[in-house]
Amino acid sequence: MRTERMQGKDDVVRRMLADVDADVFVMADGDSTYGARSAPAMIALLAGENLDMVVGARKSELEHAHRRGRRFGNRMW
Repeated sequence: MRTERMQGKDDVVRRMLADVDADVFVMADGDSTYGARSAPAMIALLAGENLDMVVGARKSELEHAHRRGRRFGNRMW
């Protein structure tokens, strides 16, 4: 087990990417807004097209997964 003294998701992800030796990383939030069944197809696309990154999109019908005002804030950003 590793720990990161800096707080925040970006610091944890940065540490994870530095510490883990892998050809492919699959990252998803734990709030079920991304379907895990999509991962194999995304990995195949990544490898088949020699891409650096593939990004999935949240399903908009999962409104309950977002805090009130989150979608509005995301659009404004």
